[in-house]
Amino acid sequence: MHHLIAILLFTLLSAPTLALTPYTAIYSTTSSGLSASNHTTLSPVDSSGRIELRSVSKARGLTKLFKNDPIVEYTRFKEVNGKYYPIEYHYLFNNNGSKRDAWIIFDQKKLVAKSLYKTEI
Repeated sequence: MHHLIAILLFTLLSAPTLALTPYTAIYSTTSSGLSASNHTTLSPVDSSGRIELRSVSKARGLTKLFKNDPIVEYTRFKEVNGKYYPIEYHYLFNNNGSKRDAWIIFDQKKLVAKSLYKTEI
């Protein structure tokens, strides 16, 4: 699923007419005594033309008994001639010793995306 998000963001942020406005959104949900929250931030463009979309999801309440560590995802983009191109995507999930740390590195010049998950290169 997270690879789908990266592809969708790549498609949307590569659009030439897209105006990006920094924002922060906080979501929370509760169902049957289990709850979770998400904090999503789009940073302002920095002096080198880079921007970051970051999402941090956390378990709340009794849910923390099953999932204490947050899930962190971010995608970094570079602005070139009014278009935003992905540089990297990172997904980190760590749950009581079960860790998933995945990276996708984008090379816009070569039109290649390289996955760096576990021993993949």
